[in-house]
Amino acid sequence: IGRVYSRSQDRRAPHNLILDAPALVAGVETDSGAPGALFAYRSDGEEPAGSPTAGFDVSVGSSVAGFAWSAERAGWLRWTNGVVHTDPGGQQLAPTNVVVLETDYVASPADRRSPEVVTLGSGSAWIFTAGHVIEGTWRREDRNQPWTLTSTDGAPVLLTPGSTWVELPAVGDAPTLLA
Repeated sequence: IGRVYSRSQDRRAPHNLILDAPALVAGVETDSGAPGALFAYRSDGEEPAGSPTAGFDVSVGSSVAGFAWSAERAGWLRWTNGVVHTDPGGQQLAPTNVVVLETDYVASPADRRSPEVVTLGSGSAWIFTAGHVIEGTWRREDRNQPWTLTSTDGAPVLLTPGSTWVELPAVGDAPTLLA
């Protein structure tokens, strides 16, 4: 595949590993096509399920991520440990959807000191889309398949088409809704 990773001098390791996506794609020998969607999405004009919410906080490891709904941006403004999370151009990140999946963690076989998330099985889920929160469950039986999200009444959860941010807190670290 060649050299597809490099280290940025702007950040400390291990948070400075950069992937050259075009170089990675160029190194793929077979045309396997684009990957499938990880979630199911609503049709244009279809109203979201769930209850309106202003936002939420969620702890993942030692960090607290905060999200607040912005109708103007049609997304969830993001903070990390109380600091605005921006892109390289200085604009605050605001994904269209945020999916929070409570997961188990185990020690990584690559480094026993490093936690590794368990994304197979099932657990509690909170889906934030179009200013609403939908509580439910997630299920995933195969690494090559998408997550299945269902509401507490068993209905499939549909996201708004657009960008989706996934947060994977440990079991017991449910998000806290903002007033």
